[in-house]
Amino acid sequence: MAFAMFDSKVSDWNIVQRTPYGKDPLKQLADEAHKQGIKLFFYYSQLDWHNPDYYPRGGTAWDNGRPDSGNFIPTSTTT
Repeated sequence: MAFAMFDSKVSDWNIVQRTPYGKDPLKQLADEAHKQGIKLFFYYSQLDWHNPDYYPRGGTAWDNGRPDSGNFIPTSTTT
């Protein structure tokens, strides 16, 4: 599972619960953007690129040692 840069109910593997910082920087950014009237959008990738079954490998590193196929099943679809 990838490390989350936001507080998550799915896992404690996140910046809030696993670092001395203990704050949610994405929530802070979202709160301030809302306060300033700025629309903010996040891209959230559900795929864990560190999972050996992650496929496709993408166009940036065909020689990264990942298999040519995979059976990746996300561990979670919610945050």
